[in-house]
Amino acid sequence: MSDVEPSARALAEGAALIEMGRPADAAAAFARAVASDPGNARALTELALAELKLGDPAQARATIERALAIDAESDQAYRVLARTLLAVPGAHDEARAAALKSVGLVPEGFRGYIILSEALLACGDTAGAIQAAQRSIRLAPEDSATHATLALALLRSEQWAAAEASGREAVRLDPENAGALNNLAVAVQRRGRGGEAVAMFEQASRINPRNDTIHKNIRRIGRTRAARGLSPPARALVADERRARRYDPRRWDWSRIRGFRPFWWILLKRVEAPKALAINAVVFGLLLYSALASPEGVSWVWVVLLGSALPFSGIRAWRWWRIRHPSASSWRPTDVDDQTWR
Repeated sequence: MSDVEPSARALAEGAALIEMGRPADAAAAFARAVASDPGNARALTELALAELKLGDPAQARATIERALAIDAESDQAYRVLARTLLAVPGAHDEARAAALKSVGLVPEGFRGYIILSEALLACGDTAGAIQAAQRSIRLAPEDSATHATLALALLRSEQWAAAEASGREAVRLDPENAGALNNLAVAVQRRGRGGEAVAMFEQASRINPRNDTIHKNIRRIGRTRAARGLSPPARALVADERRARRYDPRRWDWSRIRGFRPFWWILLKRVEAPKALAINAVVFGLLLYSALASPEGVSWVWVVLLGSALPFSGIRAWRWWRIRHPSASSWRPTDVDDQTWR
């Protein structure tokens, strides 16, 4: 009994420190809980989660595997394992398996479906990720995280309007959910409302100033016309990042080059994938015919550019089709009445 009480106090202290955003201090508290009660699977699970928040997935994986060796029926431990494996390069399939194990242990637990949706996204199963997120909403419609998870999956499937609706519901339920606000801002930006998105990104950053994804989105929108709406601190963030990267090639933001698109491609991206493919193919065909019929009347540069875009339009249309017509390997709920996605 004397060993259990210090462990319980350390667990409570660690949980409070996590809520305060102090994962290093929380990890120390959870480590004391483990030292007091080495057979406490919950203490090991909480320690692994704190280690993951500290950016040490290798250590977190070792710790959570110790927890599972003690309690192989802990759905929470499998959720933490799945989240840990998502941070390990090349371990996405293992993360999916761990998430499925968590869902299998507690089929009515919405948190398991949230991490399953994230794992399915990482594995490229967007249709399954949408299904899992919808299942989590069915189980916990008043939880902000479930709607934020669906918004993320819808963003990956380029359903900007639906993603915005899910994001707004998530923010309505929890205005302090920085991740949900970030997803909503991305959806709003994709719908061409950059000025509105700027305010949302900044609000998300104020809620969670340590979130790298939010900072990355602020830097990205800082390269657009909407940057004029950035506050002085946000402009300073963008400027500081540019200066820091300018003199260190290892820190250059190569995504700016990879993300470059001509204006006509940006316009195509705002059109539903099958329509964009049809437009791309028809315009390319007309230009090619005109160029062959009258070489002096049409610039071959446009023919080459639109022809080069055709494979990308085709891939995008194929993904659109696969989301609406999933393959047999795509995850889906076993309950017939839960298969709400069409």
